[in-house]
Amino acid sequence: MQHTADQIEVLAATCAHQLGEQGYAVLEGFLTEDQLEELRLEADTLYELAEEQQQRGASAAAAFGGSTWGQEAVASCIYESIPGPCCTPELRTGYEAYQARRGRWPLRPAVWRILFQSQLSRVVCALLGHAAHLFNDQYILKPPGTSLAAFQWHRDSDWCQTEDVCYRPYLSVWCALDDMSASNGGLVVQPGSHLAAAPGPQGATDSMAAAAAAVAEEQQAGRQEQRQQRGVPLEVAAGTAVVMSDVVLHCSGPNRSRHMRRAWMPQFAAGPLTWHADGSCVSLAIPLLGAAGARPCNDR
Repeated sequence: MQHTADQIEVLAATCAHQLGEQGYAVLEGFLTEDQLEELRLEADTLYELAEEQQQRGASAAAAFGGSTWGQEAVASCIYESIPGPCCTPELRTGYEAYQARRGRWPLRPAVWRILFQSQLSRVVCALLGHAAHLFNDQYILKPPGTSLAAFQWHRDSDWCQTEDVCYRPYLSVWCALDDMSASNGGLVVQPGSHLAAAPGPQGATDSMAAAAAAVAEEQQAGRQEQRQQRGVPLEVAAGTAVVMSDVVLHCSGPNRSRHMRRAWMPQFAAGPLTWHADGSCVSLAIPLLGAAGARPCNDR
């Protein structure tokens, strides 16, 4: 299904309103069946490759992602489309270089098109402007029947608790590739929690320190369960996109079902996120509009 300009405008307006009010927006039926199929195929390939590399151990040194990629991905349930060790400065910032690498095995050219030439990129550009950049490109794949694949309450930008980072707000677009429920580790969010987080590293530090103190008090009083109950479980169908502010609190439980739980989560910012020390990019900084949307990043 091709989204019209009017549909994109409505989606972006819906997102902007819900992001401001709740810190997240739920877009049901956002991905087409064809897009879902491509993303599932890519996710399954990365998962199988990581499992194989984990079993091969050090002998996988020359394989995709390096010798430890499989072990790290399986342990964390986070599968980068292009693992960090493989991301040269050119791949981190170059639109054409990223396009060429993003379309080669084990990745799929169709997923590059979802990132840069679909309703996803159009909605993101409507929200962030023409300087929108791809900041991260990863899957969260939870294997079945395990209590280990859970993510505690956090904000996506918790890692910005340092003055080393030139912080700018960003969006996470969490896409359900399977039907999500509490039993398979779907998202749980705290609506409005983004309002308590001041922008920038210092504000984030202050708010997270307060949150940590509150958590400690609740744990001491035996009320951790009450805190979790304040969250809203997002039981959504495959193809749903959840657009989240980087400062909204969320978590997800383990996958106790009999099937894989797959999600794709690209992240976007209105320009590169960089290190203060040398201006190099923290992760990816690929302009969604190609050279026309590029901003400088000292990785070259």
